[in-house]
Amino acid sequence: MSYDFKQGKRDVEEILNSKTPIQEADEIPDESEFTYDNGVRTWVGSIFVDIVDSTTLFKSNNISDDVTARILRSFTEQIVLIMNDNENIYQIGIRGDCVYGVFRANYKEKIVKMFRTAYCINTFLKLFNVLLKKRNLPQIKAGIGIGCNKDVVIKSGRKRITHDYIWVGDAVVNASNLSGIANRSYNEPICMDDVTYQNIIDILIKENPKYSNWIRKAYSSKYGGNFYECDIVQTDFNDWIDEEVA
Repeated sequence: MSYDFKQGKRDVEEILNSKTPIQEADEIPDESEFTYDNGVRTWVGSIFVDIVDSTTLFKSNNISDDVTARILRSFTEQIVLIMNDNENIYQIGIRGDCVYGVFRANYKEKIVKMFRTAYCINTFLKLFNVLLKKRNLPQIKAGIGIGCNKDVVIKSGRKRITHDYIWVGDAVVNASNLSGIANRSYNEPICMDDVTYQNIIDILIKENPKYSNWIRKAYSSKYGGNFYECDIVQTDFNDWIDEEVA
């Protein structure tokens, strides 16, 4: 192995001994504004969509690798398309059978749009299961976690090799953790953190007072605190499934 560990030590010390200026920003800036030396503190929103116990699901139903691949490919493809339809999307990624998105969230209206993206995904999952059932394939469950906070964003990696963003704070972490409890036990498919809820609920109730009952407060020791849950769908999408597909 030709890794230069002596140079590695010098690189680490250089970074640890340097300063990383953190700038306040109205929203997540374009990639061109990031360097490997700076950071930005701004409002970040995130959605994670995680299939519930996928390994057991496919193995216990004796699903071939070929069919499993097609199920996962179609699942991830459509989640990516739905997230990308939100004009505030900043980054989309796939980790195993989990799809995540990071969104600009510096206005309440943007957080509401992120929530609408989440319940569009929830409606798609209904369509997906109808199509799986018609092919005698096992239906899936997925947890949708939503997080929002004012976090620090830094660019990391190595020039000319690879780079990615590190989201330092609660938004991405909360979305990831909530996707891990959503649609499990007695929890609803969509789970959001307190910051998300507080920023959207007044707008939603003005739109329809029933939102005050549709979104409920809950607690999870696994999550480590309170969160809000719901099983909301996109009405026109859901009606089309019932009338034309199911």
